[in-house]
Amino acid sequence: MRVLLHICCGPCATYPVPRLREAGHEVRGFFFNPNIHPYQEYQQRRRSVEVMAEALDLPLVVDGPYEPEGYFRAVVFREAQRCLAC
Repeated sequence: MRVLLHICCGPCATYPVPRLREAGHEVRGFFFNPNIHPYQEYQQRRRSVEVMAEALDLPLVVDGPYEPEGYFRAVVFREAQRCLAC
């Protein structure tokens, strides 16, 4: 089976990627996180994902530029339901 694994930071992929591969799955990483704020945190997480992907020889898809405004517009005054907005 092919698996596209959403990854929010490098450390969160260190366990599932090897386990999925051991189970015979073809794994590709996916980084898309416009909800991470501030920008410095986004940069750190993206870089950690890139380093982890290289170390694990994991194909990685990075989707789009950092544009948190859309996320903020979607969740403002809807904080209790912000998961639905994502």
